[in-house]
Amino acid sequence: MALEGLRGFDYEEDITEARGTDVGVTDYLFDIPVGAVAGISQAVKGLLQLGVMPIDYLANTDLLTGIDNIFDKITPETDTAVGDITSILAQFAIPYGAALKIAGGISKLKGLSTATKLTAPGMTRASQGMELAKRAGYYGGIGGLTDFAVSTPDDLGTLSDVVGLTEQTDFEGLTGKERAAETIKGKLKFGAEGTVIGGGITLLPAAATVGFKYGIIPAAKTVGYVGGKALNVIDYPLTGAINAIVGKGEKSAIQSAVAKSGALAEKVGDKLGLSGEWRHVPVGGGMIDQIKRGLVRVGDQFRTDRGVGPEIRNLQLQANQALAGKEKTLKTFATKIQDIQQDIIKNYKLKFDDGESLLALQIEANKVKDILKAPASQTDELIKSLNKGTDKAVEKELITNIKEFKKIVDAAENEYKFLTAGVELKNGAALDFGTYAQRRFAAFNNKDFKFNPLLENKAFDWFRNAIKTKAPGFETSLKNAQDSAEKIIANKNLKGAERATALKAEVTKQVDLLAKNKMLNLKQLAIQSNVKPNSLFIAVGKSLGMAPEIVKKEGLPDAMKKLLSVEEGRTLFELTKKGKKLYNYKGVVTKDVETYNPLIAGLDVVLNQSRQLHNKKIFDAMVREGLDTVDRPGIIFDAAAIERRGFATSKNLTNIESIGRKADLDDFSMTSDLFTGEFKAAPEIANALVGMKEVTASLYGLPGYKSLMSLKAGAQISKTILSPMTQVRNFTTASFFPLASGLIGGRIGFKDAWRLTGDDIFKGAKTDLEKIARIENKIKNGVIDQNINVQEMRRVLESAKDGKISFQKLMNTKIMQKLTDIYQGADNFWKIYADNFYQGALKTAFGNPETLIKGSKQYTQYMKNVEDWFRVVGGQRFVKLDPLTGVEKTPLQALEEASAYLVTNTIPTYSKVPLIIENIRNLPLGNFVAFPAEILRTTANIINIGARELTSTNPFIRQMGARRLVGVSTVLGGIGFTVQKGAQYMTGVDEEMMTAFQTSFAPPYQKNSTLVPVSAPDENGNFKYYNFSYSNPYDSLVAPVNGLLGAFTEGRLREDNVMSIVMNSLFGGAIDPNKRKGAVIEFLTPFISESIGTERAFDVTVRGGKTSEGKQIYFPQDDPSVIIANSLKHVFGGLTPGAVTSFARIWDGATGRFTDYGTQRDGLDEVVALMSGVRVEDAKPLSSMPFILTSFNGDKKNMRSKFARTAYSARSGAEQKLGAYVQYTLESFDSQNKLYITLKNAETLGVSKSKLKKILEERLTKTESKLLLKGIFKAPSYSENAFKSIEKRLKKEDVFEGIRIGNENDTVMEIYDDLKKDLKKYKLGGSTDLLNDAIDSLLSPGVEEVRDLRSDLASPTGTLITETKAVLPVDVNKDVPVNANLFANNINVGTQFNLLSNEQKFDKLFKFG
Repeated sequence: MALEGLRGFDYEEDITEARGTDVGVTDYLFDIPVGAVAGISQAVKGLLQLGVMPIDYLANTDLLTGIDNIFDKITPETDTAVGDITSILAQFAIPYGAALKIAGGISKLKGLSTATKLTAPGMTRASQGMELAKRAGYYGGIGGLTDFAVSTPDDLGTLSDVVGLTEQTDFEGLTGKERAAETIKGKLKFGAEGTVIGGGITLLPAAATVGFKYGIIPAAKTVGYVGGKALNVIDYPLTGAINAIVGKGEKSAIQSAVAKSGALAEKVGDKLGLSGEWRHVPVGGGMIDQIKRGLVRVGDQFRTDRGVGPEIRNLQLQANQALAGKEKTLKTFATKIQDIQQDIIKNYKLKFDDGESLLALQIEANKVKDILKAPASQTDELIKSLNKGTDKAVEKELITNIKEFKKIVDAAENEYKFLTAGVELKNGAALDFGTYAQRRFAAFNNKDFKFNPLLENKAFDWFRNAIKTKAPGFETSLKNAQDSAEKIIANKNLKGAERATALKAEVTKQVDLLAKNKMLNLKQLAIQSNVKPNSLFIAVGKSLGMAPEIVKKEGLPDAMKKLLSVEEGRTLFELTKKGKKLYNYKGVVTKDVETYNPLIAGLDVVLNQSRQLHNKKIFDAMVREGLDTVDRPGIIFDAAAIERRGFATSKNLTNIESIGRKADLDDFSMTSDLFTGEFKAAPEIANALVGMKEVTASLYGLPGYKSLMSLKAGAQISKTILSPMTQVRNFTTASFFPLASGLIGGRIGFKDAWRLTGDDIFKGAKTDLEKIARIENKIKNGVIDQNINVQEMRRVLESAKDGKISFQKLMNTKIMQKLTDIYQGADNFWKIYADNFYQGALKTAFGNPETLIKGSKQYTQYMKNVEDWFRVVGGQRFVKLDPLTGVEKTPLQALEEASAYLVTNTIPTYSKVPLIIENIRNLPLGNFVAFPAEILRTTANIINIGARELTSTNPFIRQMGARRLVGVSTVLGGIGFTVQKGAQYMTGVDEEMMTAFQTSFAPPYQKNSTLVPVSAPDENGNFKYYNFSYSNPYDSLVAPVNGLLGAFTEGRLREDNVMSIVMNSLFGGAIDPNKRKGAVIEFLTPFISESIGTERAFDVTVRGGKTSEGKQIYFPQDDPSVIIANSLKHVFGGLTPGAVTSFARIWDGATGRFTDYGTQRDGLDEVVALMSGVRVEDAKPLSSMPFILTSFNGDKKNMRSKFARTAYSARSGAEQKLGAYVQYTLESFDSQNKLYITLKNAETLGVSKSKLKKILEERLTKTESKLLLKGIFKAPSYSENAFKSIEKRLKKEDVFEGIRIGNENDTVMEIYDDLKKDLKKYKLGGSTDLLNDAIDSLLSPGVEEVRDLRSDLASPTGTLITETKAVLPVDVNKDVPVNANLFANNINVGTQFNLLSNEQKFDKLFKFG
């Protein structure tokens, strides 16, 4: 693969020279570079204006003025006409030339970008006119777009303005929406002129057009040189600073410092006993050793290499990636063949999806099958029978793709036959395509297969005959049928001939029934989706009474072959009977048309054979690279190593061969040296070596689990692949990945990545074999097609494909495949860019691999450099042999491997996720759990690799390390902080205001986000903002920090509340989802929260019709039909595609519909969100207040009910009632405190007190409103009547018990009143902890009084009377009659008793002790 142009850094220029500083000796010459820099500065300003114009126009912000002020300060001024001309050229011509180059690289525009001479042979006047039109459209279109993008109408006038045809707009005094509107108009004028001028001079070639357009041709070379130097000035400050730090020699101060730090860390580890070999040491099995070993095994779950080491893990990945690359190539050819054949058929049919067209296509597919089965010598002859259409170019493409496909199939077959010669394979792959074709039938794994009734009858006849003749496998079937018939006839009491006749008929009937059931079972067996075709072939043979070796040798009976391959209406008899003579391009149909996809079959053959070959080779390489030797410790042990290491008595080793048998590996893989029985390893290592499935994979066997997981994957598909907004955001956010490693500057552009990605997604008319090979190579190296979200969804769907609910079929449709390719392509683009960048940089560091001659000193030194790099930077050994070819790797392969290491370890890559994440993936938890895990892994790697690079003796590698550390610091807060602060400065929404909004008015999921204001607040505190966290993929690391800081901000840290604030900062939001999440909960949420799809399933089942936020989906008393309807609506609502949601929001905005929260959407904001991936949202504190107050009143009601359950219960004691009030008070304070803080935050945002007072008084009492605005706490009240009613009810049951409880309640109410009085002017704004301390202090006397009371009420045994029914002591005078005076004047006992003092009451009630 050519690497020309992929240069990262040039030693002399990049390391030692300050670029862009050349200066002339005259004023005119000096003004050329000044003009170039000024022009480029203006072009950048124009591009920035492009981004903020819509925001200013929609939100009436004034970002354009802010940009103008910034560039006024940094743009140098020119003093001469030469400088002015140079500035214009730099602003317009350089971007225009770059745009032409990019457009020329896009395969779809190649035809337009290639100009043909008008005097070329064969050019007629008509074709000359077409050529002129093509040039006008191409150059004019690009010119118009470029001028629109980079123009600055507030600084420059258009050509029409200069000559007086139009009037230049005066921007003085224009701000906000007006300035944005005039800027858009001005840019449109520049774009229109660019289109007319660029397209109007169609007789000139491209270069001359550019020169004419901007007025100067002679200065082109000068401007090109100066422009290039000026562009490098952007990169100079970063590179210059880095060079100063890292140095340019073999040693530098920072290199020594980092190396010493690493050595010191190792020494500390040794001192603390944290280093050493823990996995195999515990031979004796001591407790400490076993704990150490257990820690190692737990650690394996979190390691990318899964405990086997990076070298062995890389071997495993290389096998998988090689297969994936080969699969991609085969699918590329297969898709092209199918598309061409469909296009050819369409030329003959107006409607393609009718039966005849599909039949014609199947006939062509069957011809391809014959080509793939035939020897190479017959290929050309068979190709002649294809319908190749009338276009020679199309015919050539069809033949090329078929031949390339066949070449791969034949190569795989030949290698497989050669390597498996003499090996007995019981369950091996088919040796060739022909054999496979005889075993792979259309009905296999195909639930949509339409069985042909005519062929079902023939299959039925076959089964019936087999039963009657007692064919092999059916020896007892006839006897079983006869026995069944005998039982039936025995119940009819028939005699003689009548019985014989009836029995014979019944036997026939039972035979037919048995034959029918066997045929139905065969059909059900064939269409199973979770069984491999080869296994199905054996299983079908077994159902026909055929032993495996027989069915492999002889194949299935003809009747069964046809049943499983020819669908309804496809037999020759049916086609002839209908009288339809299908035009077969040379004649009529002459045989049954089998349903068969030879391209999928060919793909299966190659992958099946290659998988076995790769497995065997990789297992062999594992022994070579992992064996423990005298010189190198390993993870695989033979007898000598076990003896040498003293592991002979260890119980921690297992035979690897036995693990391989359990893993059900194919026979050829088991011929590897690894499975000879002489090698052992730790059990977890042996499992990892053979690739045992993750533990949670077994959950898919549980009833309904596959459907549950399908819901999880389906919801994820809907919100990602099917969401245009997410598609856009996926591309823009992925740009942070190369930025995090400092991959900016240098000489690597986006052109190659753009072309390769575009051609991978949108295949051109012509097959580009070189690009196909490049794509396969990048997949093989693990660089592309490793999108985290796509791969996670695919794995879940593959595991759940046989469930009642399945989205597997949807994902296999053409439109979904294309949308998936686009989604994954966004990831691929940046990885290709990063790979190109790394290859260029490493080429500078190592040397050019393409100029090396094997055996030379340069070659040896190059490979030594690579080995050193892997050791120092990669922290692993460089494996010299290619495990799949057995040949030593070339320098180019080594370079690509080093580059791939950097890409896959600094950019999220699915194949690198640890085992713990694969286990979580199989649970109905989290949404794309692999992504935050990979962000964590790659961020740690960026820092680690950067530090390792700084220890290199190679100055270019050290420069990469410094860049990397600068990049990671930028994305981990630097860029977010800068964007946020810049926006706050320009909008006036300062940090205090944004904190106020996030604390009180932002949705819970935005409380830890980085919110960027885009407009100034109005008199109601309203402003617009967007969530920058959606644009930063590293937010999963930034958000926990924001959560930590946010909790301290909300809690107003003081000495008295340190512990509660610290706990909130770590674990806040764990219980209440509406609270700000603490750092720990924020970090764990992606892994432990319910997934999008399964959450809704839990809402309607586990939570009984409520969401986790408490929203009611249905009520238990609802009619069952309502419950079912609402449940289905809720569950499948989570599967609504993002596109539908986006367009619904746009529609709501356009029609003025209100949301559930009483607000209206902005249609233009929604359009911008759809197109840009950035959603501008509204902060409306005043509009949010009604909902906040409704929630506040709801909280009051809930707190009052909670208090009443304890306080007004006869079973509660005095201390319980007192405790209930204390809790009621604290909760009320917390609720009022939050509302008070919300009111203060609303004021901070600019809402006046008068407006807040008005809205408060609409929903609260005037007293409440007044106290809240003043920040005074209102202690909660209680119901005296509720207490009295308890006493009244008790007296009806037990008069004295009622009196006692009443007295106790009086005491409790007195304490309540005292507490309310003491808290009457207690200030809001403090902590609940402080109030709790104050209440404890205030209640001490009251509590003592209650306790004394309860002590007096205690029984002689010490048991409190309140806890059991009162039992009074026996009175010695119990038989003395009651004094009648007590009842005089109709005054009852209760009334008289209440007139007594407390002391008298005690004396009368408890005079007996």
